[in-house]
Amino acid sequence: MTLISHEPFQLAGRYADRNRWEVLNGPGDSRVTGLEIIKDEGIEGKWSGKAVLITGISAGIGIKTFEAMAATGATVFGTARSLQKAKDALGTLLDNPRCHQSGGKLNVVINNAAVMNTPDEKTKDGFELQFQTTNHLSHFLLFYLLKDLLLASATPEFHSRVVTVASAAHRYSPCRLDNINFDGEYNGWMAYGSSKTANVYFDNQVERLYGPQKLWEKSKQWAGVE
Repeated sequence: MTLISHEPFQLAGRYADRNRWEVLNGPGDSRVTGLEIIKDEGIEGKWSGKAVLITGISAGIGIKTFEAMAATGATVFGTARSLQKAKDALGTLLDNPRCHQSGGKLNVVINNAAVMNTPDEKTKDGFELQFQTTNHLSHFLLFYLLKDLLLASATPEFHSRVVTVASAAHRYSPCRLDNINFDGEYNGWMAYGSSKTANVYFDNQVERLYGPQKLWEKSKQWAGVE
């Protein structure tokens, strides 16, 4: 099966011209950075007293997301499969005391951790590796466990929010509920796409259920931001 990469989703507003194929990757890559967005939105140092949790901080955009959230002044927590790898990746960012203290609240969760196009493998629970391990079911469970704290931390001035790093690869496959493990027809990219479609469905449902209670849920396409 041949998978076709389509044009990236068109961004609106100030970053629209910086998300075209001809300016992505390579020399002159002009994709907006997380730190740039923080500065453009005027929230650098403005989230003092807020708490942020980010999954998958030891590599890739998880490192940059941690860096950007730390710039807001929030208390930042991160998860990683390897503590030492996370320490090596984040370096002096972890020296900030705001990365270690909890105020008994949680305002933002960023579901960043993911695996992509893995070999056909099942977890000990019997689910396809990408669907469970990080991409969907594990983040669903994390939300379930943290939901009450997120709701309790929300205020009229600052709604709690959950951001899931989805992907345009959701177009590779619907969420195959009739064969979630792709038994007998496994394709790593299709399974990845299915897990990303599940992310989008999850985000939409959480927004419907808890948006009126000051808990927002949003999906983010990871490839457009450095």
